[in-house]
Amino acid sequence: MCLCSLWKRWWPVAVRGRSRRTKDLYPSSYSDKDPQMCTKLVTSMACGHTFTRVAAQRSSCSSPCSTPSLQHKYINDTCAKCDPESRRRRVKLDYEYRHAELMQLYMAAKKVGDENTMAELEHLMAENTRVTRQKNFEVSLVSHDPDVVWQEDFEEPVHDFKY
Repeated sequence: MCLCSLWKRWWPVAVRGRSRRTKDLYPSSYSDKDPQMCTKLVTSMACGHTFTRVAAQRSSCSSPCSTPSLQHKYINDTCAKCDPESRRRRVKLDYEYRHAELMQLYMAAKKVGDENTMAELEHLMAENTRVTRQKNFEVSLVSHDPDVVWQEDFEEPVHDFKY
């Protein structure tokens, strides 16, 4: 189902019975004069991930939007999955979980007196530390600015690709 036809159903609820038209509530890009049925914003992030949202729909649209207008934007920030602080936290949690698991096995081996298993577990703990340091180094390579920098002008698209 076309998003524009969903908009037609939602529109009377949105204005709650008032007689205002779309052009009275939204900027000119949302008005009935807009030749595009749907406008989608594709926002690219510094980490390479993108997210898409419908920015404008015509309320008079009755057929599926086969050729939506795409506007590409850029934001100088990372998604939650790629955020350095979040990645560091996940690396730390992974390390602590694995270390606790290895220590539990080490204590069990020590209780029994199995020195070969204890030596192997010591090696695995050292390897766990090395891998964690490597992951933390990889996280630190990503430049990160705590301030989010949006594209200055949202009225004009950077690229206006039509498919």
